[in-house]
Amino acid sequence: LHRILFTNSALFKMKISATPLCTFCGLESETVEHLFVVCEYVKSFWEAFTAWGNSLGIDLNKPTDQEIMLRITGNRDDCKLVNHLLILGKQTLFYCRQKKLSPMFSLFHLRVQRIMEIEKIIATKRDKLLIHLQSGTKLYLF
Repeated sequence: LHRILFTNSALFKMKISATPLCTFCGLESETVEHLFVVCEYVKSFWEAFTAWGNSLGIDLNKPTDQEIMLRITGNRDDCKLVNHLLILGKQTLFYCRQKKLSPMFSLFHLRVQRIMEIEKIIATKRDKLLIHLQSGTKLYLF
């Protein structure tokens, strides 16, 4: 929202990047919108994200560009979960950009698993494991 995430387009204007083009496709100017929703490589990532979520019973209905960029709103019971997953997806895309890797859903999947393990350890130490497992039941299916 505040344009604090510097993409090649902005870095090129500051003479820090050699090109304003997208790190993934190399065809269009790398803006925040292009990086997270418009690029063809990123679209494939979000398709895999949607299929994965739907396979777990998380009704994603292919998030809109606005939902990916901002967040999911509404009366959904799993709103926090879906928004957390969207943030992790964008973090994964940015990580791939930094490492000059094609967007990989497998990295996202590993990141989710790692976070689940950490949250499980924290819940166990707080003697709240049962409550924790009930709050994210859908994710524990994979």
